[in-house]
Order: sequence, then structure tokens, then C-alpha cells
Amino acid sequence: MEQTKRLYSFDLLRILAAFSVVVLHATAQRWYDLPLESTDWFLTNAINVLSRFGVPIFVMLSGALFLSKDRLLSTKRLWTHYILRLFILYAVWSFLYGTLGYLTLHPEVYSVKDYLKCILSGHYHLWYLPMMIGIYALVPLLRRMVHACTRKELEYFLLLFVIFEVLFTTVRVFVKTPQVLSLMDSFNIPMVCSYLGYFILGHYLTQYELSKIVDRMLAILFPVCMVVNVVVSAMQSRKEGVPMSEFTNSFGLFTFLMTVAIFRFFCKNENAKRIYFEKHKTFGQFVLSLSKSTLGIYLIHLAIMESKLVSPLFGIMNPVLAALVALVICFVLSAVLATLLRKIPVVGRYLC
Repeated sequence: MEQTKRLYSFDLLRILAAFSVVVLHATAQRWYDLPLESTDWFLTNAINVLSRFGVPIFVMLSGALFLSKDRLLSTKRLWTHYILRLFILYAVWSFLYGTLGYLTLHPEVYSVKDYLKCILSGHYHLWYLPMMIGIYALVPLLRRMVHACTRKELEYFLLLFVIFEVLFTTVRVFVKTPQVLSLMDSFNIPMVCSYLGYFILGHYLTQYELSKIVDRMLAILFPVCMVVNVVVSAMQSRKEGVPMSEFTNSFGLFTFLMTVAIFRFFCKNENAKRIYFEKHKTFGQFVLSLSKSTLGIYLIHLAIMESKLVSPLFGIMNPVLAALVALVICFVLSAVLATLLRKIPVVGRYLC
């Protein structure tokens, strides 16, 4: 890729997205076993469902960067520099998490067979890496497509994404009739579904300006979406008798709207951010360093959260307080470790 001017908005979004992922996993530690009628579960659930924008933001940032007209990217460099790195990261961290589980858990709980399975399938949060490998592999074709499309044509693509992924995901929460669900499944359009839609959306939102009316509507809807996600997810969970996340997952309508609102908010006033960070160089360098460590934070944080340093907190403290303490410890330690690993010559970029 050719060198382009750094966007501080993207750095801030990366940090926020990484933090939200740590929040999500910290609040999930007791999410399944707390009584659904308790105040602790309601507060834990509220924090959890409000932090589900992290991965969509990461994907949108990748779309904004890899599909930008201002960057040149050959297929060879895409594979040798970016996709190869993700393959290596997946192999390294699958091995590390598998080994960590085998060494820390009792053999009856975690057998050699389980160890080999974990190495092959990866720890549960590592799904992000092969998903991004799949999207990156399509980048040469996606660049040709989005650069040839008019704004209206991109909006048509995104409309299909909203209908067949976002709205269908939301409707499935409330419609349980097998015939209706089967009919919805038959309308599946893979090209506009899943995280590919967020990838294109990231490009669109940085390529084109939204009207002031749309921005105002997003600002107004943001707190509404927060309340709806918290209330509906609690009601649905209590109705089903188990914690439910379908309504608030990455493709739920209200999570989608929150994600777009956050992305738009942080992408505004880039020049003002640049002036501020250039004036406050020390803080600017800190933000830049933390931004570069966000993938490492994503990869490392669960190893710390599941370690004997943090996991006992959930058994001896109030669950809400334990989650808050754990997320601070995990975020800070992950950031420090990721920064140190990145500085290892040659192999650093293949560790985090």
C-alpha cells in the first residue's frame, strides 16, 4: 500500500473497538450463571449488549482502508503481507491457547484430543482471523466493484445487506414459525450477508458524506437503540429462561444502528483531531502506539482473563464489579504485552 496521511479518527475507533471486545468478554464470564431476575444479571447484561459493536467497527475500518481509492494494493502484496500474517497469527495463537488450556486444566477436563482439537479449530474468539482472511481474499475483486459503482449502486448493495442480513436477523428473534424461517433462509444472498456488508459499509461511510439530517437522526436514535437493546434482550432472556443474544448480536437492527452512529461520530472533524494530536505530541504518540496494539489486545486478552490472575475475581467479588476490574486489568496488560511483542524484530508483526 502506498503511504497516506494517518487518520486519527481510525486510531480512536480501533482503540474503542478493542476496548468494547474486552468489555464484552469480561461481562460474559458470569452472564450465563447469574439468576436472570437479579439486578447483577441485568447490569451485566446491559453492559454486555452495549459493547457488541467492536467487531463490526474493526471490519468497517478494514473496508475503509483496503477499498480506498487513495491506496494502491497489488494482489501479491495483499497475500504476502496481510493474508499470510493472519494465517500465521491464527496458527500461533491457536497453538498458544491450546497449550495454555492443556497445561492449566485437569487432564480429565482437557484431554490430548481436546488439545489437538483446540489447536486445529482455535480458541473461540479467534474466529475473527479466518473470517477476515476470507474477506481479504476478495479485496481485489471488491476494489474493482466499489470503484466502478456509483453511489446509488453502493447504496443498493447496502440496502440488500440491511434487508437480507440485518432485518432478517432481527425478525428471526420474534418469528418462530418453521415455514416462515425456512422461507427466509431460502432468500439467503451470501454476497450481501455477514461481515462483507460491514466491510463495504466502512468504505461507503468514508467515501461519501451523509446529510446533516441523517447524522442528526443517528444521534437521536443512538440512545434509543441503547435502551431498546438493553430492555428487549432482558425481556427475551427472562421469557426463554436463558440469556439470549440474538437480538443484540452484530447484525441486530439496533446494534447495527449504534455501530453506524459510532463510526460516523468518530469520523467527523478529522482536521481538528489532527491539530490536537500534533499539538499534544506525547498523547498523540500514545494513541498511535495503542492503536497499533489493538489486534494484539484482541488476541491476548482472553489468555489473561482466563488465567489465575483474573478468573478468581469472578468467584470472590460482586459480578458487576469483578467484570469492571477484570476488563481494566485485561485491557492494560494486553496492551502492554502487545506493545512489547510488536517490538520484537522480524517476528513481532507475526505475534500480534
